[in-house]
Amino acid sequence: MPASKPIPREADGTVDIKQARKRMAGHRTNAEIEAKAKSEVRAKEPKRITVPKYLPQVMEAEYRLTAKKLVALHIFSDLDYDMLARYFIARAAWQNAQNWANRAIMQGDAKEAGSWTKTANVYFGQCQSCASALGLSVSARCRLVMPEPPKDEADEDPLSKMLRERAERRKA
Repeated sequence: MPASKPIPREADGTVDIKQARKRMAGHRTNAEIEAKAKSEVRAKEPKRITVPKYLPQVMEAEYRLTAKKLVALHIFSDLDYDMLARYFIARAAWQNAQNWANRAIMQGDAKEAGSWTKTANVYFGQCQSCASALGLSVSARCRLVMPEPPKDEADEDPLSKMLRERAERRKA
């Protein structure tokens, strides 16, 4: 069996998802891959990570550590501060509810265990949706795709097309 191609890595050791997927592009040309990369909108990375004031103090260190890791992957911006804080709050609530469910199970109280299990499932769903939105799992990072802008009706107009081409030639 032939050796598989190594996964392209950045200088800091992180894996660029687009470069890794380029290996498996199959039917896509390099020009198509580059065009897609250029069309993606990127928010500026934060210069300084600030922890939201409503986040409990015990979670601050882990918040900063996770935020730094996401910045290193180039998938975290100033717009994600609240989502990451919500992730940590939902995760703590899920763990607390799960602990109460486990206690109820150990005591043999099926009704209370069922109630706490339902509560834990709700918090787990919140936690999972925040994690998916932030790209905290490999599958979520692979799904992070920016939608294409809507087609403009002026694209069909020959005069608009000619004017756009003329403007592009002037830029070049």
